[in-house]
Amino acid sequence: MNKNPFSELASFQRDIIIVLGNMNKIVSANEISKNLAEMYDTDKIHSGRLYPNLNTVISEGFVERQLHDKRIEMYKITPKGMKALKQYNSLTDC
Repeated sequence: MNKNPFSELASFQRDIIIVLGNMNKIVSANEISKNLAEMYDTDKIHSGRLYPNLNTVISEGFVERQLHDKRIEMYKITPKGMKALKQYNSLTDC
């Protein structure tokens, strides 16, 4: 049995992937932050928490960073991230 790649991630990192999977489009860090704030029922997710965790899921290949207009960083879930999210969802649906 294959180990679910989500098992190695912190819950906040998994939540970033869940948010991106639910949005299923290229989004800004601000949009990710707003969606996470809603999920956590808080006013704001601080950049000091968001960016290090975002960098982790990027380095693990679950999220891709793209540069738009040569200056704006945008993010989207990768096929690897979608696959891991589907596996995770199948485990949590039980």
